[in-house]
Amino acid sequence: MPKNKILVVDDEIDVVKMVCARLNKAGYDAASAGNGPIALEYVKKTLPDLIVLDIMMPGMDGYEVAEHLHKNPDASLIPIIMLTAKTSTADKVKALQMGIDDYITKPYDADELVARIEAVLRRSKKQPPKAVLNETDQQRINFLRAMIKDKVSELIPEYNMASLNGYAYPYAAVFFETHDGSELGHLTFLAEKGCLEQRFFDKIMICPYCRHHDINVRETCPSNHSADISIVEMIHHFRCGYVGTEDEFKQGLRYVCPKCNEEARQIGIDYDKPGQSYICNETGEKFTDPEVYCQCRNCKKFFEGNDGLWQVIFTYVLTERGKEIAKNGRFTELNLEQVLIDEEVDLYNLRYFRKCLDDEMTRAEKFKRPFSLVLVDIRNFDKLIGTRGSAKGSRILSDIASILKTELWAVNTPARYDKNAFIVLLPETEKKGAEKMANLVQEKIKAMKEEALDINTTVVSYPEDSETKDGLLELLVKAQGSEGA
Repeated sequence: MPKNKILVVDDEIDVVKMVCARLNKAGYDAASAGNGPIALEYVKKTLPDLIVLDIMMPGMDGYEVAEHLHKNPDASLIPIIMLTAKTSTADKVKALQMGIDDYITKPYDADELVARIEAVLRRSKKQPPKAVLNETDQQRINFLRAMIKDKVSELIPEYNMASLNGYAYPYAAVFFETHDGSELGHLTFLAEKGCLEQRFFDKIMICPYCRHHDINVRETCPSNHSADISIVEMIHHFRCGYVGTEDEFKQGLRYVCPKCNEEARQIGIDYDKPGQSYICNETGEKFTDPEVYCQCRNCKKFFEGNDGLWQVIFTYVLTERGKEIAKNGRFTELNLEQVLIDEEVDLYNLRYFRKCLDDEMTRAEKFKRPFSLVLVDIRNFDKLIGTRGSAKGSRILSDIASILKTELWAVNTPARYDKNAFIVLLPETEKKGAEKMANLVQEKIKAMKEEALDINTTVVSYPEDSETKDGLLELLVKAQGSEGA
């Protein structure tokens, strides 16, 4: 298997020699460059798998080198770790905002540097392979860059009769040189990629036949679909019970019932007005609920209001992911593994575990079946990190994760619970069986011969300990002695 090539860029010769020696010892193929221009020239000829980059260098500093690399389509996805004497928070924030993958300050721990490199390389290998951008995608990335340059954070639509959608996005229309609203296709694509966030703005009816927005909506008579209708006031005569329009009762300044010919003098005693109704001026027909009928002015077809289609109009807000893609110059996809897996220990993350627990809870309640949860907690993890270093802590976590993956059955679900704990879901397992499994895990961890480890395992079971998911988790939180899931 070919070695990963690491380029170390630093103007201090002693630092370069020490870093390269340690990386070669760790199994990497280390190369060096004494300044920014040499590093960029090297990358033109040979693409390294990762770059360790100093910030403070004469002529061209590390930030400038990183910026040149990000603008180079061939080198834009090479992971970069800053190794520098600059310790301020401002420098760290600036580096991370530029897309730097990790930041280590001098003096550094050589083992930690190797562990950080391993972690960054693992992440980079899970990224999908680079794809050649077509002209349209390049134009979309340039659009994101234009938004950033012009400080346009949100695209707000404006009503536009010439647009097929009834609305247009002026800023996008100018950039993409569209006049019929077709810039919406680009915005929808960028929203699907997570570069823009859609937020509700309006909702309009469109024609079910041609999808055009120019619709004439009108209330019509249910019998003949005539739009020649009027709203009329209705009168109810108490004496004979007749209900008719105000015009039927009106005789000069008086109200006279057309049925019994008796005068209705006082409202509330002789008559009342129950409300308004509609009358068809063509047929004289009275009705309370007109029919909503529509005609598309584009295709001229008629349709009932209930048959019209509704289209939601959005504003589009630039996201942090959009800024990152604009900087890197490539569209990247989040694969399923990245969504579900905790990269440091290569186990399921807590978000996915919660879903599995919800599903198992539903199944257990429906079929009256047991299940158990096992919490594996490194109680002195913070102290261990302080005395033995974060690289050692990461290795211990990875070793325990490997034990969980190899010792548990495939139907069980192990996951990262928090920074110093793991949790396991054991379907169809009562408490006694789960305790056996927890003891086996304890024995395997002891076999690691890490005497400083203070490991505690806690077992809770459904329905023995609690009949609710929240109740089970609360018991684990209490056992751990800190806030949990």
